[in-house]
Amino acid sequence: MRETKKWRIDYDHKDGRHGTMEVTTEIGDSTLFQYGNGKYGAIFCDDFEQGYDLRYCRSKDLHRVILDEFFGDGLVRATEI
Repeated sequence: MRETKKWRIDYDHKDGRHGTMEVTTEIGDSTLFQYGNGKYGAIFCDDFEQGYDLRYCRSKDLHRVILDEFFGDGLVRATEI
């Protein structure tokens, strides 16, 4: 199983980086490990991709976990599109 969501992100970091961008998050079942919740995640922004090990994450919204981890305190708003 693989679930993909597209987001419009508003971000504002204290170092001056700010703006709006579109990103995609993906959650899926890993074929590499069979413990924890068995989930992996990824975020895609333009030509950049970053993977996440979500095996021990208990959150119900794993997409939001990825967005929070990637943008940190700079995340202002995440709107699913």
